[in-house]
Amino acid sequence: MPPGRRDEVPGPPDAPDPRDVPDPQEAAGLREALAELGGLGHDEPLERVLRRVVDLGVRALHGAAALSVTLVDAGRAAPVASSSPAAARLDGHQAQEDRGPVLDAARSRGVVHADLARDRRDLLLSRLADDDGLRGVTSVGLGSPPAVLGALTAYTAAARAGADDVDRLKVLASYVTVAVLRSRVPDPGADAAARLQAALEARTVVEQAKGVLMARLGLDVASAEARLADLARVDGVTLPAAAAALLERALRRDLP
Repeated sequence: MPPGRRDEVPGPPDAPDPRDVPDPQEAAGLREALAELGGLGHDEPLERVLRRVVDLGVRALHGAAALSVTLVDAGRAAPVASSSPAAARLDGHQAQEDRGPVLDAARSRGVVHADLARDRRDLLLSRLADDDGLRGVTSVGLGSPPAVLGALTAYTAAARAGADDVDRLKVLASYVTVAVLRSRVPDPGADAAARLQAALEARTVVEQAKGVLMARLGLDVASAEARLADLARVDGVTLPAAAAALLERALRRDLP
């Protein structure tokens, strides 16, 4: 692999990764996290919402040692929430240097994996991570092009996070995106504000429903999206309406 390339790090070709085996406890942790986040009021301060995301998320991810959120505003990155001092240090270093996997994910709005024990582009970052017993970084960019909002990041002791954890991180990143967008919209007038609120609530409901499907049925993100789309098509309703119906069923424990 070329030096400095940040990409997926291949493991032994025939060895199943135990981190990819669904863990019922972590699935339950994700459900609890989604339920608590869904109960936060729309007027909650952004800092409190992000703090709850990282604190709840680190318990819902099987292999995560720490979670963090870095936001980008006017082109400048700043750490705003972390579940541990180690994550705050690593995010802070990348923000100060204006480079690293967190910034790569924020700017690409994609998912970036880095094995800091092998990535030699920032030796100080690798050394800081090693000092705290951390090695892997999985960072999920927030929002969609062209907006650059920031990234939600999981730090792991292993070289990389398992597939289930990446899916769960994506679900949590959707909550962060909605919270950040809501906090950054100035008062646009009653009608526009109402339309924005409705759009954000619809997106939140859809992401909650996807998270329930992932946790209850052991699906990945793509499969949960497809399952939800199928439900909407069969019932002849919009995606948010299908998501709301599914969440109501989940509250009644009426899911397979």
